[in-house]
Amino acid sequence: LKDSVQKVGTGKKFIVNEKFFTQLKQDFFVEMTEQEYKGKNLTHNLYYSLQMLQNRENIPYAVYSVARGLNLAYESQKNHRLGTITDKESRGYPADYNLLLRIFDRLRLDEIAAINYYFCSHYLAQMTGYEGFDEEMKKAEKFRKESQF
Repeated sequence: LKDSVQKVGTGKKFIVNEKFFTQLKQDFFVEMTEQEYKGKNLTHNLYYSLQMLQNRENIPYAVYSVARGLNLAYESQKNHRLGTITDKESRGYPADYNLLLRIFDRLRLDEIAAINYYFCSHYLAQMTGYEGFDEEMKKAEKFRKESQF
């Protein structure tokens, strides 16, 4: 590899724009998160979305993604299909992902509905005008009401 690098290098130095590189990493993280949702891997989608919230990156998308994911979790659990779109704990996963899986595995239907309703309510003012969030908020309200009976 050194020989190959030296041939390509020929004395030219490449300058990396750190700001641009950081922006690309954030954008690709959003794409990766979205692909997990489309690929029906709900727990990976939620894990990545929660990481974005924790790191205060792409907050509107992360909030929308969590709300959408929890609504899908509710619908899937109600139809007894949640296990088909979630992972189970494994030694190969990071400890914090396993913790999310353990918590998620123990949630009841009414708890999923309540968590999402209060999560959406917390971000409601901040998410005004974000495409798709209003629909997810309405679903969260509906699911909370129907799970209370």
